[in-house]
Amino acid sequence: MHIYPGQNYFNNNVQQFWYSNFTDRFLSILAEHNDPVELITGAHVHRAEFKDPLYEKNSHLNIPEVIGLSVSPIFMNNPGFTGLEFSPDLKMSKLEVHSFQLQYYAMFKHKDVFALLDPLKDFKFDLNVPETMRNYSQVITSLPKYGKLFGFEFGYDKYFRDLLFAYVVIPLYVKLFDHNQEVGDLCSMEYFSNDEQAYQ
Repeated sequence: MHIYPGQNYFNNNVQQFWYSNFTDRFLSILAEHNDPVELITGAHVHRAEFKDPLYEKNSHLNIPEVIGLSVSPIFMNNPGFTGLEFSPDLKMSKLEVHSFQLQYYAMFKHKDVFALLDPLKDFKFDLNVPETMRNYSQVITSLPKYGKLFGFEFGYDKYFRDLLFAYVVIPLYVKLFDHNQEVGDLCSMEYFSNDEQAYQ
């Protein structure tokens, strides 16, 4: 699916992408078919995320949510894609995230600015067993007070360094050297659909 169930955390704000009644219904269906379903996938937010389906109404749900990068560079978002491989028993055996760092290209015009990320190696947890995410000691993004809908989510250090670059270095450069450039057009990942917009 494109817009996935659960919450999105961005710029100190939390958005719930689906209406609660749709989320409840979706997760109740998953709970009835927990064994044959291996993962939930989505995109939309232009960053790689991995979520543990922590949900008080379906506490036994054990299906990871893997959010892949979106390929569209609209609004100067980073285009990318996620590659998944499965073993014969339908478990995730390999997951790679390929991301084109568009803000670097916009500033330096380098075409070779792809980032290759390996979450299974970087995070050292088993995406086939979502509970292992809860024990991860270096959580980059954790939402304990919003932990009713896919409450544990992870990003990448590299991604947050990119945000620092996008929101500090580029605006400073624009302010000092390029007054004609719209800062907002360079800031990656600024635009998101909220709950109401997603269904209009």
